[in-house]
Amino acid sequence: MGYYQHQRRKPDAVFTLVPIKIKRDGKIITLTPEQQFSKKWMEKVEDSIPQKQVSETPKVTSEEATGDSEEIGRAHV
Repeated sequence: MGYYQHQRRKPDAVFTLVPIKIKRDGKIITLTPEQQFSKKWMEKVEDSIPQKQVSETPKVTSEEATGDSEEIGRAHV
């Protein structure tokens, strides 16, 4: 289980990582899907597997997204 795009992603959720822009050291940079991928809680899946959100979850701020977990979410990269 983990957080991506301000949403809690539960085990067996399938979602797509997309490029995002962040501010770092006063500059705007783009993080690629590969840079966002976490071996700790994500598993790569084929594009043929449909996206699936296990259940509706409340949106959270990045400050709330600090937990570690051994459960796995699946991501299109």
